[in-house]
Amino acid sequence: MKAKDRFNLTVRLSVFIFTVLLFAGCSSVPVHKTGSVLTNASSLLQGKQTPMDKFTTQDGIRYYTSFSWDDVTQPGGAHKVTWNWYKDNVLVSTVTKNVFFTQAPFLLYTSRTASSLGVGKFRIDVLIDGDVKSSVNFEIQ
Repeated sequence: MKAKDRFNLTVRLSVFIFTVLLFAGCSSVPVHKTGSVLTNASSLLQGKQTPMDKFTTQDGIRYYTSFSWDDVTQPGGAHKVTWNWYKDNVLVSTVTKNVFFTQAPFLLYTSRTASSLGVGKFRIDVLIDGDVKSSVNFEIQ
C-alpha cells in the first residue's frame, strides 16, 4: 500500500472513530414532564402564564410543557416530539419535530389561534419518542 493510500485510510478511520465517540455521548435518555401550563396570548403579553381551560374564539392558545431527566449534568439528547391537537377526540392538527434537549428543565410549547380551531372541546397530547408524556383538556366557547 502506498504512503498516500495509508494516509487516506488513517484519516478516514480517524474521522469515523471521532464521529462514533462524538455521538456516543449524545444518545437520548428517558425524559419526564416536570410541569405544564395552558394559557392565552393576553396572559403572555402581561408577562404571565395564567393557567386556563376555557377560551374564546378571540384567544391565542399556548401550551407549555417542561421536561427533565435523571442526569441533568448531561444533555437529554435527541427526541422526536409530536404535538397532537384533538377536537371531540378527532385529530385536527399534528406537528412533529426532532428536538435536541440541551439542558434541564427543557421547555417546549405549541400554539394555535382559537379561531382556527372553532368552538368545542379539545385536547392536546405531547408525545416524546411516540409516548404521551403530557395531555391537557380545554374548551373554546
